[in-house]
Amino acid sequence: KGSNGVEAARRVLETMQKRSLDPDTETFNMIINGYVRNRQVKEAERMIVLMKRADIELDVVTYTTLLKAYGMERNMREVRRIFQEMRKNGIEPDIYSLNTFLASCVRSGDVTLAFRLFRNIVNENQTPDIYTYTTIISGLVRDTRVAEAWGLYRDMKRSGLVPNENLIDLLMQGVRASSLDSLGVSEARTLLQDAKAIGISVELIREYTEMVEQLEYITSETWKQRSSRDGSNDDDKDEFGDPNSASQNIFRNH
Repeated sequence: KGSNGVEAARRVLETMQKRSLDPDTETFNMIINGYVRNRQVKEAERMIVLMKRADIELDVVTYTTLLKAYGMERNMREVRRIFQEMRKNGIEPDIYSLNTFLASCVRSGDVTLAFRLFRNIVNENQTPDIYTYTTIISGLVRDTRVAEAWGLYRDMKRSGLVPNENLIDLLMQGVRASSLDSLGVSEARTLLQDAKAIGISVELIREYTEMVEQLEYITSETWKQRSSRDGSNDDDKDEFGDPNSASQNIFRNH
């Protein structure tokens, strides 16, 4: 198990080579994956060199593992290179390799590239799964693009996918952070209903219920303050008598 398992697999590979037995792609993939799981990227790269020297084809599993390796290191230059090499060699990425590329973008902070990749996944008739949505939504929330994240969440539910606890929690925290901006009570209520529907813990349900109540209070207090300001300036005919005034526009937009 762990590094010991990887070394054991490597010794099997060396024994096969000494006995003139040809290891195949699957054998190398197993060893490469072990090295990547142990964050031994240099050793994984050495296996790739051996594969190419022996004219053993790299398949989609090999490339996906390499995308994961460089993504963990936030090495987007290598992530892009591997992805381009894969396509150049005629290997079409599957949803697992695309998700790995997507996660690498989010991990490195390039949410714009991640969002563009997500759109390509949809446009190329790939079917995003719950991991795809969770990854891109987490990136958008961290980038304070909560309205876009919420739009994707609605798209995901329309596609028939059921949200999980992690995704609901991500969005609930994002909605709370943006409650005085673009989102608020309605979205929080929806998330609370979704949380109840999937049967998450009583503790989280209680926490989300309190969060909704807090947002309702904040919203009501905000409107009270605005109404109070409105009432205190009734005599200001120059300001409120003009239908095109800045204050009238503020109220019209709300």
